[in-house]
Amino acid sequence: MDLNGASYPLKGRVQDCAVDGSLLAVATNSTVFWIDPADSAPHEVQSSGGDRVALGSGWIAWTQGERIHAKAIATNSPAATGRSSIRKLGFRPS
Repeated sequence: MDLNGASYPLKGRVQDCAVDGSLLAVATNSTVFWIDPADSAPHEVQSSGGDRVALGSGWIAWTQGERIHAKAIATNSPAATGRSSIRKLGFRPS
């Protein structure tokens, strides 16, 4: 995958992606990761793939079948807006 002149190798076929500011999250059938253009490499969060992915200021969430996963992330980019929503995944807080 090419992003802003940098190339990132992908493992598997892309299932879904999400953007928050300059951050990009990608779910393939083999891995889930996020990319901060301020860094030189993708950050893998799941090595067994995902179906859907959502990204917000300080977090990434993804589905794997009927399971929903979420993880806090630390970025070097001040451009994350937090405008993405975990509701994209169908998650409803109780």
